[in-house]
Amino acid sequence: RNENLYRPSIQDDSKSDRTHDQYIIYTPRLAGHFTGTGDVCAALFLGWTADNDHGGENVGSCLSCTLEKLAGVMQAIVKRTADAAERKQSSSSSIGEVKVVSCRELQLIQSRDDILNPPKKFRAMRVN
Repeated sequence: RNENLYRPSIQDDSKSDRTHDQYIIYTPRLAGHFTGTGDVCAALFLGWTADNDHGGENVGSCLSCTLEKLAGVMQAIVKRTADAAERKQSSSSSIGEVKVVSCRELQLIQSRDDILNPPKKFRAMRVN
C-alpha cells in the first residue's frame, strides 16, 4: 500500500477502566524528506488540543477532529513544499545551483490559509 498510517492514542482519565482511545488515519504518501514536519505537527496538535473549551464535545470526538485537521494541514504543507522543490530544481541548470536542503524548506508562510482553515480531506476512524 502506498499510504501512511497514523495511530495516535490518548488516555481519557474519566474512564474507570483506564482504556486508551485510538484512531487511525490513512493519508497518501508523498515522496521526499522534509525537515521540520515533526515540529510543525507537534505545535499544531498542542495548539488545537490546549483549548479546554470543547464546545460540549467529549475529549474523544475533539481528538478525532484535531487529528483530521492535523492530517489535512500536514498533507497540504508537505505537498506545497514538494511542488515548490520540484519547480526550483527543474528551473536550475545544475544541481549545484540549488541546494537540496533549501528546496525542502517547509512552505509555512505559503500554507497560512491551510493552517487557519484546515482542509477536511481525511477521516479519523476509532479503533479499539
